[in-house]
Amino acid sequence: MELKQKIASIQHTVEGLSKEANNPFFKSKYVDLNTIIEALRPLEAEQSISITLPLSNVQGRPALRLVVQDLETDDVVEDVITLPDIQDPQKMGSIITYYRRYMLMSFFNIKAEDDDAELARTKPQVAKQQVQAKHAPKAIVEPMEGDLDW
Repeated sequence: MELKQKIASIQHTVEGLSKEANNPFFKSKYVDLNTIIEALRPLEAEQSISITLPLSNVQGRPALRLVVQDLETDDVVEDVITLPDIQDPQKMGSIITYYRRYMLMSFFNIKAEDDDAELARTKPQVAKQQVQAKHAPKAIVEPMEGDLDW
């Protein structure tokens, strides 16, 4: 099987992952990096591929590289994204983790699912009601006799 077929197989196998980590600043939940890695590890082994996210640089700027290598053929698929140039190591560590998380989720088409089924069920209805209200027919106001003196 070719590497692109192995990647496609993983993309179709990974189910949506639950948002279980808490972001106290935005009072929201997200899928943490360890959850993503745990979901991908058995599929990596099953497909005989290696997924790595090494730090790199692009024209002197810090960057994150996604490397997917077929362990049977040595074929490689790579992607790279430049990171913000931040000098604070703690902030940079958070940025690296954030980009690793979203790079994996994007590359492997991993959905993040809300744990709150009620929230997931009501949001589309609210949006639908807003669209319907926006596109509702406007009332036609007929001028009354004597309103137009032309």
